[in-house]
Amino acid sequence: MLERSSIDPLPHILNGPTSRRWYADGKPTWKQGRQRKPAKTSKQARAERRQLAKVLRRHGKGNDSALRLADILENCSEHRCLSGACPVCSRAFQRLFVSATSSVVLRKKHWHAVSFVWREHRFAEGKLDPNTMFEALRCHIRFSLKEAGIRRAIGGFDISMNEHQDGKFVPHWRPHAWILISTKDPESLRNHLKIKFPASKRVRRPLRIVRYDGSPTGLAYALKNDFSRRVSLPRKKTALMTTRRNTRNRPLRSMQKVELALALHQAGLADRVFQLGGISILDNDNA
Repeated sequence: MLERSSIDPLPHILNGPTSRRWYADGKPTWKQGRQRKPAKTSKQARAERRQLAKVLRRHGKGNDSALRLADILENCSEHRCLSGACPVCSRAFQRLFVSATSSVVLRKKHWHAVSFVWREHRFAEGKLDPNTMFEALRCHIRFSLKEAGIRRAIGGFDISMNEHQDGKFVPHWRPHAWILISTKDPESLRNHLKIKFPASKRVRRPLRIVRYDGSPTGLAYALKNDFSRRVSLPRKKTALMTTRRNTRNRPLRSMQKVELALALHQAGLADRVFQLGGISILDNDNA
């Protein structure tokens, strides 16, 4: 985790004399999504920033915090706002994270990528708390990894709005984590984490562990800045007469965008990072 006090280097890095590289295009580069599309460009991020400011003004009427955030986003240019909600600044932070973390991770082998969802950690729609948005999941992961003897890990947090197409459950925000973990015994780690992150009716795949291939895509995914609704579809029978539940990603609704933007803004960029074992990306030479 980046402790609150360690957020101080961010203005120097992302607003300093060499900050332009993080807001530009070029290296680091990666592919993303199932269709392996190029990473988001600076032009696309600026367009998203303008669109979010419009959403905040249109759907945040009467909400002073939403209107202030719209002003902040619209004035983010030469002097960057560094808001956790800003598509431009969060993209720059993601690029910084990929560049700095690459050198940290590639120094050693035996890294595995682990996705986490904890059934105990969620927020009702309209009740998203920026102070605890990722904290319960962060603490549970940290405790679980330390108990498993893990000494080095780095990654980030994401969040989605989970809904059911037929209203089978109440819509809610669900935090996720994508963590790179250094271990020579992934099977023992898997067995340990399965106990700490059990499946449930709502969270059927709380844990997934894969060997990290060293690509920047796996690093960038930890701080992806496209948020969505995960819509569960009704169960369907397969040819084997079993049932399965599919999900589809859909854009957030306007009021959901407002709620999430305000929470991310208050939480800050660094709150999305998970670190264990003294890894410090902000002090890395690449930064």
